[in-house]
Amino acid sequence: MDIIESINQDKDHDRVFEELKNQELLGKNGFICPPRIPQVAPMTMMIAVGFGDAIVTKDDEIIYSESQDAEGWDDFWTTQTAENEARKDPDHEWIIDMQGPLQGRTYMRVGEDNWMLIDSNKGFA
Repeated sequence: MDIIESINQDKDHDRVFEELKNQELLGKNGFICPPRIPQVAPMTMMIAVGFGDAIVTKDDEIIYSESQDAEGWDDFWTTQTAENEARKDPDHEWIIDMQGPLQGRTYMRVGEDNWMLIDSNKGFA
């Protein structure tokens, strides 16, 4: 049974809400949106926010920037794409920075295939 079915079938909505909070399926504000920010960036994570900025830097030099002219999913980098670039020149500070209207997050490469969350915020809106 999924979460929505559970809420619809259980008339004790307060109990269901508390259970979801206990399972950390809801954010601190009680909403599922925006989604929770992973502490370690999945290698399949798309480096794009749509409205805002998404970049990859190497020692503060922008290596990739999300294009507003993208025509398809293949035009965007993933964490794996950033990792592939970082492996070519690993002795630098590599950062993935994504700042959107409802959520911002910054990951730093701390070893092969390991991008750790170093900052998060509520976005710029």
